[in-house]
Amino acid sequence: HKRNSQIFYDAIKEASQVNGSFFEYFMNLPKNAEEAMKELQKVKGVGPWASWKIIDLISCCLGKSFDFENLDFRMAYEYPVRGMLLLNDVDEKMHKKIDDKMYKRCLNQVYELLGDCLELKAPPFILSWSLLCWARYRQITQKN
Repeated sequence: HKRNSQIFYDAIKEASQVNGSFFEYFMNLPKNAEEAMKELQKVKGVGPWASWKIIDLISCCLGKSFDFENLDFRMAYEYPVRGMLLLNDVDEKMHKKIDDKMYKRCLNQVYELLGDCLELKAPPFILSWSLLCWARYRQITQKN
């Protein structure tokens, strides 16, 4: 959250000082994306999504190459996967146990629910996805 940005910045700065600078810290991360993410998650406030985003930015902005071959991106996107499961009437706590078959089935159902919204470019697409998740959440919670 934005309210914690100073805490996150200070934690990354402290971790980077061991290597001399931010640049050196980022460039000395393991080449294996999963290992690099685990290393970044040792920093206070950096979770799966933030660690993925950081290595993505390091790759795009600093030119460091990471090996993404064995990385399951679903682990970095916990809450979108949970939302996708909710939209499919699947217990969101299954997000860590979702196999490829269920993932594809659930994702196809979300695409079907989004309909014409798939033609939109972000951020309207993201807004559509968020509204769809919110509407489904309200539907589920009002049933109970």
